[in-house]
Amino acid sequence: MKILSEYSIQNIKKNKLTSIGTAFSVLVAAVFITTIFILVQSFWSWFVDNEIMMNGNWHSQIANIDGEKIIEAAQDESIDFISVMGDFQTCLFSETGENNYLFIRNCDENYWKNMPDQYYVLSGRIPEKSGEIIVSSKFLQDNPKYQIGSVIVLQEGKRSIEGNEMEFLSVWQEAEIFVPEGIKEFVIVGSMDISMYSAYHGYPSYGYLESKELAKTDDCIAYIRFKNPQVVFHHMPKIADRMNVETDEMGNYEINYNERLLRYYAVLDKRLYGKDIGKLLLVIMLVVILVWLVFWYILKATFLISQKKRNHQLGILKSLGATPGQLQRCILEEGILLSILPIVLANFLGVGFASLILNKYASLNFIHWKGGENAIFLQYQ
Repeated sequence: MKILSEYSIQNIKKNKLTSIGTAFSVLVAAVFITTIFILVQSFWSWFVDNEIMMNGNWHSQIANIDGEKIIEAAQDESIDFISVMGDFQTCLFSETGENNYLFIRNCDENYWKNMPDQYYVLSGRIPEKSGEIIVSSKFLQDNPKYQIGSVIVLQEGKRSIEGNEMEFLSVWQEAEIFVPEGIKEFVIVGSMDISMYSAYHGYPSYGYLESKELAKTDDCIAYIRFKNPQVVFHHMPKIADRMNVETDEMGNYEINYNERLLRYYAVLDKRLYGKDIGKLLLVIMLVVILVWLVFWYILKATFLISQKKRNHQLGILKSLGATPGQLQRCILEEGILLSILPIVLANFLGVGFASLILNKYASLNFIHWKGGENAIFLQYQ
C-alpha cells in the first residue's frame, strides 16, 4: 500500500503537465461552486435584511389584543419574541387652528428594535421610557417654540360627538368635542419623518410602552417572531385560539403573515405560493442539479483524460499483483493530492470573484434606504 502511495506521488511529479491541467480543472470547478454559493447566500441575506428594514422583523401579526394575552403568549417555547404596539392616546394640543390634537401610540422596546419606524428618525432619539415622545418633523416646524428636549403639558382625553365616543383616528368633525380625562406631561426626545392626513386635524407621534404597563393595556398589536419560521402556520392558529382572537365569517383567525419574509426563509406552505408551490420546488431542484452537473462534468472529464493516459501504467501494476481496489485507491489518492491546493485556493478566489460581482451590482443598483421623504405613518391608516 505504501508503494502505491509513493507511486502516486512520483506519477504526479513525472507528469507535471497533466497534473497541472488536472489541478487547474479542479480549481475552475471549485471556484465556480464557491462563487455561486457566496452569491446566492449574499443576495438571500440582502433580501432578508432589506425586507426586515422595510417591513419589520416579524412573522405574524395579531391586532386588538389585550396586553395580558400577549404576556401569556410570550411564554410559548416556539416564540422568539413579540414586538408590541400598545395603547392609543389622544391629547388636546390646541383649541384653535387646524391641528388640534397630538395622536400618540406607545411601543415597547422590542418594537423599536425590530420594526422599520426606527429608520424614520431625523433627529434626537427614540423614546426609552414612559413620558418620552418622538413627534413628527412637521410638528416642530409648525410650533418652533418646541424643540428636542422641550417639556409639553397636554390634556389627555377622548373625542366625542353627540355623546358618543369617537374612534381614535376618526376624521375631524366640526361638531365634535374633546372630553378631558387628565393632564399629562411629555418630554420631546426626537423628530421623525412621519405624516398623516390633514383631515385628522392632528400630529402623529410615538411614545414608549413600559413592560410593567403592558398587562393594563388594551387594543394592542402584537408582532410575533418565531424561533423557527417553518412552524409559523402550524403554531399560530393554536396561539390565536389561546389568545381568543376573533374569527372571520369562514371561521379563520384574523392573523396577518409577513409573507415576503417567510418566502425568503423558504417556508413552503400553499398559503404563500398557492398552486405554484410545486413549480417552485421543481425550479429549485433543477437549479441545484444543474450546478452540481456542471461541477461533476468538469471533474469527470478531467480525470478521465488523466486515467486514459495512465491505462498502460495501471496495466503494469495489475500484472504485478495490484488488486482492482488498490488501483482505485491509487487513482483516488492522486485525485485528492491534486485537489487539496486548488480547493483551498478556490475559497479565496471564489470570495474575490463574488465580491467583485457584488460590489459592481451594488454600485449600479443598490439604493440605501433609511426612511426619508417617502416615509408615511402606516400604523395610522
